[in-house]
Amino acid sequence: MIILIVKDSMWRLKNNYKHMKTSYLDYYKMILEKVSFDYSLLKKELTKANQILTKEEKSKLRKWMLQNGLFTEVSGDNHRFNMS
Repeated sequence: MIILIVKDSMWRLKNNYKHMKTSYLDYYKMILEKVSFDYSLLKKELTKANQILTKEEKSKLRKWMLQNGLFTEVSGDNHRFNMS
């Protein structure tokens, strides 16, 4: 039941994308900046972002995180966050 609710929520988010004033990419940049103090929150929000964003947006988000010091190293699926 919970999985169905999550999938329905994701579908609604994707279908409302064109009506948003802020892109999902910009939204997740804002969220990741705000939760960057807490590793578990950062990881959780990044997981959510990866479910919503397109491949191109994911690439842009990764570059943004590297430029802003949120990633110190990225190799495969292992992400090392800079929590300083």
